[in-house]
Amino acid sequence: MALNPGQRMVLDAMQGQRDAGAPVRIVLLKARQFGGSTLAQACLFADAAHRPLRESWIVAHTLDSARALFGMAQRFYRHYPPASRVKPLRCNSSELVLPNHSRIAASTAETAPAGRGFTMYNLHASEIAWWRRASEAMLSLLQAVPDHPDTCVIVESTANGMGGYFHDLWRAARAGQNGFAPVFVGWNTVAEYSAPFANPDMRRRFRDSLSPEENALYSDLGMTLEQLQWRRTCIRDKCGGSIDAFRQEYPLHDQEAFLTSGRPVFQVGILDSMYLHCDAPIMRAEIDMESWLARREQAHAACGPNALELARHLCAVRSGRLKIWRHPEPGARYVLGVDVAEGIEVSPGGRERDNSCVQVLHCGRMEQVACWTGKIDPDVLADVVLFLSEYYNRAFCGVEANNHGLTTLTLLKNLYRREVFDERSRRRTQKLGWLTTAASRPLMIDTLGRVLRERALHLHDQETVSECMTFVFDRNGRMDAQEGCFDDRVMALSIAVQMYMQGPSSAPAAPPGNPMEERLDFLKSMRGAGQGASRNGWNVI
Repeated sequence: MALNPGQRMVLDAMQGQRDAGAPVRIVLLKARQFGGSTLAQACLFADAAHRPLRESWIVAHTLDSARALFGMAQRFYRHYPPASRVKPLRCNSSELVLPNHSRIAASTAETAPAGRGFTMYNLHASEIAWWRRASEAMLSLLQAVPDHPDTCVIVESTANGMGGYFHDLWRAARAGQNGFAPVFVGWNTVAEYSAPFANPDMRRRFRDSLSPEENALYSDLGMTLEQLQWRRTCIRDKCGGSIDAFRQEYPLHDQEAFLTSGRPVFQVGILDSMYLHCDAPIMRAEIDMESWLARREQAHAACGPNALELARHLCAVRSGRLKIWRHPEPGARYVLGVDVAEGIEVSPGGRERDNSCVQVLHCGRMEQVACWTGKIDPDVLADVVLFLSEYYNRAFCGVEANNHGLTTLTLLKNLYRREVFDERSRRRTQKLGWLTTAASRPLMIDTLGRVLRERALHLHDQETVSECMTFVFDRNGRMDAQEGCFDDRVMALSIAVQMYMQGPSSAPAAPPGNPMEERLDFLKSMRGAGQGASRNGWNVI
């Protein structure tokens, strides 16, 4: 069988796991009809045909799909040379038993057998995003597959919105949190997704008719006009004219595939472009808190916080919680937005808790320069915030004052202070931290939405952009994370933007020639529009 590029990607991932002596575990996120299911069936049949007593299962979301996939196994056997001489021991609509007693069976997710009591060596879970109770079914099925290098599990699907078993499995695989190798195959890798032109004149007219989005795909991503003509036709004829429907069925990248099922708060098209242009951090690190705290007083007594001195306490770690895209620039002004979580791993109900997050922005360019994310006790988070504040030129900190944020606040200096009116004393007073309320929450989110819409904020972090894409209006109209997703990076970023808004007018201007200079004009005009917009908003305590 001649492999296409997408099939080669899957096979290479499988071979990589075999070479490492690990069980083959693949999670495949795909565009439609690139041949992923065919490859999975070929692998299952080859194993069954060449090795005795192998048990393989095909599990799909509908009976018709299960039978269609099983039909591939039957077709492979009919064209298998020994089949002309030896009949299978059993062959019906859902079971094929080969002469060597290897067995290939098919079922739906709802009728699949329980995992305890039998052993399977190969499992093909097809279109799992569309299974009704995928988590329960896979829990049972995976119990039947030994944790042995001589086994294979291929989980493949097109996406079906955010949240759910498949999205969680994919996200964990991308983060290296499970044994599955993530493989994404976009529509642009499929040779058949191309429509030739009848003549050069039609090709030229099509080139002149490109929309801004199509022109970006043509210029920035190097797509051919033939691919774009197929795309335009597919949107019109197969997706009801909906670009969002096309993106879900024929994605270009994994984030585009998992379109939100709710109504996005921020413009997905803009976030889409940002996601594609995000870049890797120049450093991932952990902060050596013990050595830093031990030397902090001595360093301050000598010359105050020094970026070079502080940098010695950054330990490069491949999966470090601190991602840095720009180290501090002398004389530049920075702000921090801090969203504080409880610090525990899992809630009593079994749901994973949010992370705490610190977003660092360069005020002159409105650029994300660093992001720290992780689960940490609120009092220990105070040390992280203090380190990043001092590292980035004594950056001003906006720490959420709600709930556990109060613990973090009491241990910090150089903090945002909001002005409040005391009903008893009839006087205005100042309190520490940014308070997210029913009034301030829409303000901070709407402001972030405007900044993103105007493309005034330069984001580097794909995970931050991803959270913005899964931030939706729920059924009650509340702006919140899509079910199964998180919003800690969004909230920290919103607070950081508010800190920029309410900063002193002497904040460094964008350097001459900076393409964002004009985009920042409207932000400067909005200073003072947020919570606690008093002259004391930037007091240092």
